[in-house]
Amino acid sequence: MHILIPQIEAIIRNLSEKVGIPILKPSRIGGFFYRTLDELLREEGIKKTLGEDMCLYFRILLTDPRGWNLRNEVCHGISGPERVNQISADRIFHVLLCLALVKEKRDEK
Repeated sequence: MHILIPQIEAIIRNLSEKVGIPILKPSRIGGFFYRTLDELLREEGIKKTLGEDMCLYFRILLTDPRGWNLRNEVCHGISGPERVNQISADRIFHVLLCLALVKEKRDEK
């Protein structure tokens, strides 16, 4: 899970760039920060690409503190070893399978 979750985040960032959504936001002190995964999953372009239900599912599973919040718990070292289990791993793998269904539309002439 600690390997796949950052890869899922990278896939969603790449997808955001492909649909024209900026992945950086200006910092108050100059420079830029990466937008959070939750911010990207709330973007209309991502909702249009993945579907609103899929974005909600990803947010509940990965970023929402009211849900499983796996991305934040795993990547910030908050979760204990009991959280890394077969059920959580299955959900993360399911996210990868869902993202694998996204295809780039090509203009046919």
